Amino acid sequence: MAVKICPQCGKEIPENSVVCPECGHSISGESPQSSPPDRDNGKKNGKVSGGWIIFFDVLAIAAVIAVLAVFFLVSALFSRRKVTRV
Repeated sequence: MAVKICPQCGKEIPENSVVCPECGHSISGESPQSSPPDRDNGKKNGKVSGGWIIFFDVLAIAAVIAVLAVFFLVSALFSRRKVTRV
């Protein structure tokens, strides 16, 4: 049985199909392709679109460092205070 490649999803489909059974893309009137189409894999204009994820990761790490610094500074101040009992 001959197969062709869906230009939308890249799946193999029967040659006599007019609609891709996987994604529903209309196949009628198109010539069969020998290889699946190029996919962008989440990239926009050659850049990974996860820039915001990296930004928030760095922001979270900076926040943790700031909280730890405040904790150690406050604990150092309280450890120096002398307690006097009357």
